[in-house]
Amino acid sequence: MTTTSAFFEPLGRQPTPAYDLGSLSPGHVVPGPALLIDAISTVVVEPGWAAHVTGGHNVRMEATGEQQGGQQGDGVMEEDGVGGGAAVECDPVRLAIFSHRFMGIAEQMGRTLQVGARGEGWGVGGGGGGGVRGGRR
Repeated sequence: MTTTSAFFEPLGRQPTPAYDLGSLSPGHVVPGPALLIDAISTVVVEPGWAAHVTGGHNVRMEATGEQQGGQQGDGVMEEDGVGGGAAVECDPVRLAIFSHRFMGIAEQMGRTLQVGARGEGWGVGGGGGGGVRGGRR
């Protein structure tokens, strides 16, 4: 674990522990604010939330309702040491709608990057139009 500085609303800049997700065992609970760093992603644990490390190093977030920054010690507790967390209800219909919206945006971004990589329409030469052409015809 290392400590860095991160900005969280409404608390402002907070000393924030940063953990290697691979070094945490299933059952560990990391209260926010914190960062969980993996090889391909970073999980931001906001103040008032706790990250529960599950099997396969997945992370389940839970609202705790506490808005405190700058925890003492390393901030990692065993899962049975946390109580009184607020349950978060998810509307499955709304979750599906947002999931489809974000997937559509991601697919559109992927297509845009593919077109840009070929140089089509971006004025960078290569494949399709848009480039500056010179020379004889």
